[in-house]
Amino acid sequence: MARTLVICMFGLLCACTVSAQKKTDLEIEGLKGRVRSVRVEWARLTVEGGKLVASPRRPQRLTIYDEQGNKTESMIFKHDGSILTKSVYGKDAQGNLVTASFDGNGKLIRRTVMM
Repeated sequence: MARTLVICMFGLLCACTVSAQKKTDLEIEGLKGRVRSVRVEWARLTVEGGKLVASPRRPQRLTIYDEQGNKTESMIFKHDGSILTKSVYGKDAQGNLVTASFDGNGKLIRRTVMM
C-alpha cells in the first residue's frame, strides 16, 4: 500500500512539473515546426464577369520568431502598406520580458516590462 502511494505521489509530481513548463510563443499560437515568421495579407475580392477577381495583396501583419520559438518582432501595416506600429520583444538583464512599441515613424510610444 505504501509503495503504491509513493508511486502515485511521484507520478503526480512529474505531471505537475511537465505542465509547469513555459510554452514558447509558437506553441501558444498553435504553430508547429521551425517557423521563422508569419505574414498575414489581405486582398479585396470582387466578381467581374461572373469570376472572382482579387486585388493585389497587401500586408496586414508580420510576426518574426527566434530559433527557440519566441516572438522577437511584430508589425502592423496600414492599408497603403506602410508600418502603423512595430513592436520589439526581448529580455532585460534580470530575465524580464521587455516590449518596446514604435509608431510608423520609429518614435517610441510604449515600453513595458513584465516581471
